[in-house]
Amino acid sequence: MEKRFRLCLCIMLLTAMVLSSTMMVSVTSAAETGPVTVTSAVAPTKSAVAYYLQGDENGMPTQNELEQLRETSANYGPSKQLFGEPLERNYKGCYAWTSEYLIIDYYQKGRSNSFCNDSVDVWEDDSLEIYIDANHNHSTAYDAYDFQFIKGAKDNSIFEKNNRTAGVQHSCITNAWSVRYPNGREFFYEDASFLIAVPWSLLGVTPQADMSLGIDMGWNHDVDGGFRDCQFVWNGTVDNYTDTSSFGDIVLSAIPGAEYPLPIPGVNNPPSDPQNFRIASENIHKNRTITLAWDPSVSSTGLPIDRYKIVVEETAGDFVDYRDILYSYNGATSIDVTIPFYYESFRFSLGAYDSGGNQSNNVYLNYTPPPEPAWHTTNYSAERGKSLDVDGYTVTDLYLGDKSVIGDTDNSGHYGVRWNDDYIYFSVNVIDLNMFNDSDNPWEDDSIEIYIDPQNNKSTTFGADDRQIIIGYGDDTAAVYGGPIDGMIFKQVEFVRSYYVDYRVEVAIPWASLGIDPKAGTSMGFDIGVNDDDNGGGRDSQLMLNGTIDNYRDTSQYKTLFLWY
Repeated sequence: MEKRFRLCLCIMLLTAMVLSSTMMVSVTSAAETGPVTVTSAVAPTKSAVAYYLQGDENGMPTQNELEQLRETSANYGPSKQLFGEPLERNYKGCYAWTSEYLIIDYYQKGRSNSFCNDSVDVWEDDSLEIYIDANHNHSTAYDAYDFQFIKGAKDNSIFEKNNRTAGVQHSCITNAWSVRYPNGREFFYEDASFLIAVPWSLLGVTPQADMSLGIDMGWNHDVDGGFRDCQFVWNGTVDNYTDTSSFGDIVLSAIPGAEYPLPIPGVNNPPSDPQNFRIASENIHKNRTITLAWDPSVSSTGLPIDRYKIVVEETAGDFVDYRDILYSYNGATSIDVTIPFYYESFRFSLGAYDSGGNQSNNVYLNYTPPPEPAWHTTNYSAERGKSLDVDGYTVTDLYLGDKSVIGDTDNSGHYGVRWNDDYIYFSVNVIDLNMFNDSDNPWEDDSIEIYIDPQNNKSTTFGADDRQIIIGYGDDTAAVYGGPIDGMIFKQVEFVRSYYVDYRVEVAIPWASLGIDPKAGTSMGFDIGVNDDDNGGGRDSQLMLNGTIDNYRDTSQYKTLFLWY
């Protein structure tokens, strides 16, 4: 049914529980008069817990129950990328059950400005997929107890591959907004909140505590209209719609909850507030992580402290935006947090919970990431097996951002910086819809620009030692301004995709030409620009990492780059 293509595996990590490969399920159907016992044929890679909720008079969860579920549940959202370009996204998926329904709750937030809804097939648009193996047999083919539900972010209806949607309750609320930062960058965001309730009667299952079902959750993303551009799942494969063998498992918790009990309304004997909340270590230049640590809270009820909740918020001036919720379980008093470079600063809040759900007050910690890093390595990227050969196939692991200093750019891209004792290496990856090289001046065509302030003077004038390098799309020579760069090497490669061109430029600049003796801790000013010509003739727009339209004569707005081992 679904067309599956453009495979590009990208594995992300998500904490999982491993349960026994043999599970017992009670199943009833029109062809059977009583429960049957089914043994799982395949040990799942991941297992999830569905909390029991009392629900309202119709068996649907109340708003208070949903809020408690989102606070307490682990994240079972789709983290495994099956194909497509990497997508920055925050998400959380969780499960619950009442006597009437299996409940799926999902939140998705990404950097864009709209969810697409322009295709005949719902999976080609932004949409949530729920796969259920109700008789828990992990079969390689669908049977009467297997379901594929798809809910489009902007659809009023819900899809099921065999049109079995009777009694299914579903909703999705979407929002889109933008934020302009003090440095001039503007970021676009979107989010969607899904709630799907599938009747047990439709699944042919009588729910019982400790019962197991096969399950998976998927997210489809359409970047620019037309076909789906990428897909994520929790545990399965691109064949989830025909094959249940790779689904994970879901276990219905005992009443009122097994893994971690939900907070008890009206009971509040809070633990002491965590103390000495701090940055224990920074690995930001190695793997974009920091380690948060704190002194333990003390229970006031005699119940153990079994988890700490950390809320990660992005801040810029007075602006505060939720980004993620993390948990440190079993009383652990530290946690690693991944930090994207291109955000301004962060605020972390920390609260303690005992095993009865009693919560301390929150304590707060502010954090601003250090300047951009350039990693030292004898191999360009040892983990990817790349050498220092300038071949265009290099690591571009940092986002260029969305700051247009001329026009309104439709380009996007990433960049990377590395160094050794002889060279500093810049690599730029640009995504563009139309490519042109028909002008006398390279900045009037599609091209990349690299600006270097070797002494990091941040001057309002362009000094004799400052450099501007422009490499036009398809050009064999580079334009260099501000002084020569003897021994510079560059290479560009091009990939023509279905809807766009992906071109990559790698530049190796000798330290000797910049007058720099490289060593760890050395700083320099730099910036990266991308010129875009959409229709031939002159430049239509310019994207700039950090500076301004005056970068060619003013280094004051360049970013600072630190050399790092």
